[in-house]
Amino acid sequence: MFRNHNGKEFQDVTTSGGFGHLQKGHGIAFGDIENSGDEDVVEKMGGAAPGDTYSSVLYHNPGHGNHWISLELEGVQTNRSAFGARIRITAQTPEGKRQIFRTVGYGSSFGGNPLRQHIGLGKASSVTEIEVFWPVPGKSQVFHNIAADRAYRLRQGDARLTPQHYQRFSFRSAPVAQPHH
Repeated sequence: MFRNHNGKEFQDVTTSGGFGHLQKGHGIAFGDIENSGDEDVVEKMGGAAPGDTYSSVLYHNPGHGNHWISLELEGVQTNRSAFGARIRITAQTPEGKRQIFRTVGYGSSFGGNPLRQHIGLGKASSVTEIEVFWPVPGKSQVFHNIAADRAYRLRQGDARLTPQHYQRFSFRSAPVAQPHH
């Protein structure tokens, strides 16, 4: 597992982040599983051979105090899942203006990320602009001054972002399955 360090290099955090595993990983996905604002990692272990099976692994992200925004897009003229829609986020950080880009899609062939776009903002506590380019009809929508650390839904053509309130899930309170004997 590598972590981007100030856009200048990547740091190996496999051991320090607890991502090391003896089994072969077959697929990986990143998503905010517990709706806490931190992206967790799910790794499918094993392979394609019938005897090469191991339990999948969930790496819980304990958080780090950075800001984020979550966008769930719904296409009207563009396909309903908004596949292919492009997002440009502009945020003001203590270091200056930052732009972040995303394209809606699963993002890989071995794994599958959620279509809801979870976007880390670092130290930026708000978003100055969100631009969404819809493939059909080939036009953009722009929104200004959006609060961070929140989830929003955007239906193509709507004039406003709709705040979403997802139920927060806690790993600590999740029931633990007991083996049957």
